[in-house]
Amino acid sequence: MEIEIVKHNQFTNKNGVILDNYKIFLKGKGLWLSSVDFEKSKDLLTVKDEIIILKEPIEKYYSISKRKNKNGEFSVLLPLTINTPSENVLNEPTATYATKKTEVLKDTSDKPLPTKKSGKAMSKFSILEQAGVKSYGSPVVEKIPSQSTPYQSTSGTQDKIAFIISLLDFSEKKKVDSKTRERLFKLIGKELENAGYVSKEILERLERVEGKIGTQQKETGNKSTEKDFNLNDHKPEDVTAFLSLFGSNDHPFKYLVHDYTIPNKVFALGDFCQKIKKAFKNETKKYSIPKYLHARLKSFIGFDNKDDVDNKKWFFKGKSNSFSFCSDKVKEWCSSNPNKHPIFGFEEDIKLFKESIKVEKNLEDLINYKLAEKQLLTDFDNPEYVNLAGATFYTDVDALLSGLGAVFNAIRQRKGNGNKLKITFEAKSTSKGRRKILKITHIRSRCKKKLSDPELLGGDLKDAKKFFYKLCDWSIVADNPDTECNKINILFNPSSGIHPKEKIDEKIEGFTHVLTFYS
Repeated sequence: MEIEIVKHNQFTNKNGVILDNYKIFLKGKGLWLSSVDFEKSKDLLTVKDEIIILKEPIEKYYSISKRKNKNGEFSVLLPLTINTPSENVLNEPTATYATKKTEVLKDTSDKPLPTKKSGKAMSKFSILEQAGVKSYGSPVVEKIPSQSTPYQSTSGTQDKIAFIISLLDFSEKKKVDSKTRERLFKLIGKELENAGYVSKEILERLERVEGKIGTQQKETGNKSTEKDFNLNDHKPEDVTAFLSLFGSNDHPFKYLVHDYTIPNKVFALGDFCQKIKKAFKNETKKYSIPKYLHARLKSFIGFDNKDDVDNKKWFFKGKSNSFSFCSDKVKEWCSSNPNKHPIFGFEEDIKLFKESIKVEKNLEDLINYKLAEKQLLTDFDNPEYVNLAGATFYTDVDALLSGLGAVFNAIRQRKGNGNKLKITFEAKSTSKGRRKILKITHIRSRCKKKLSDPELLGGDLKDAKKFFYKLCDWSIVADNPDTECNKINILFNPSSGIHPKEKIDEKIEGFTHVLTFYS
């Protein structure tokens, strides 16, 4: 029986494996299915595009069960091999069938990681807040039971608590950097929310982690931050050179996104995958590219390793895609369509990837998409776009959009300075090559702090730096109390001769972000 999928959510288990939830309507009844429940009965759940195929007769192979989480009661479809939960399990919050989408913990997300204000030691409650609990409503700290009250948990909940404790153990024993620590806290927060309570043991461990973190911060200061952004490794020219190979007739990369048109040769998937993998390894040694781009391309190609290539996903515009050239579904298609390039069977998937590596006269549309996604269209008074129509350049479009989203968030927080945006694009030719310059100006906004103040680059702008690193040079131009500096260069390679601070003689319309791409 084929049934349409009406909703698809994803989450990660404690091993970091991506699992899937699906909502369907069976005989008029809304039901949830989870891939985790069908791990031992994979023949009973087949997902194909937007369709789920169930084995018939339904009543012979499946059962329907009632469950509850904090959002209410819902029905789940299970293989008959799974026992129906008892009443005490039904009353437990569950992560497996969350009725809201849970973001997969990954570096390509543009959701800002929680940050800690400098100079203050974190309490166990601030750690819970930093872990992301409050952002999901119903703070876990409100559910802490009396320490004298025993808690009767199911085996599933015990596994979840054991997982949380293992993360805390890792945080205690390892001197993790700030970025890893923040990601651990965010994951811990999600697990605490799903567990629905905080035990005495977890609170005690949080207190120990709190003390160690305070000590580590005093000892290390900003060393980890500087290590994360080594400007000598910031080479945006490499990104352009690397991605330009996708348009080069004599390079295998071209045929990842174009039909195979080499004279006197026919397409053979096996040989093609071997050449692509070899080229990928060679070119990534030659060029320094951002980790987000590296991960997306590797998944798009499909590398055989410990992970199942058919479960590897890449992301663009917040959505996952499981297409890869080395997946079983592509192998099957090529077997049925000999000598034909997969673009004839998977055009939309390949086109989507191509859109993720090149801005091609669609920069205004991309910016409007990000403003709409961030629900910012009503915050700004008809942004003024100048010369965006012809903008064409290779870049990691997904990282660019994520960085722009962080910049727009920062501007929104200063909406009191005005709600007028001006976004301009300019192509320049210099003795050192061509430049593509994107400027985002918050009209008539003036910086109240000196541009050299370290606090200026906290919060959203800290996230922007993460996405722009290795992608493009980034500067800020603004009127500010420092009469000797009205431009700071945040991301640049020291070998370029650029200085961190400048005094420029030009009219400043407002607080301006300058992104420079190379071509």
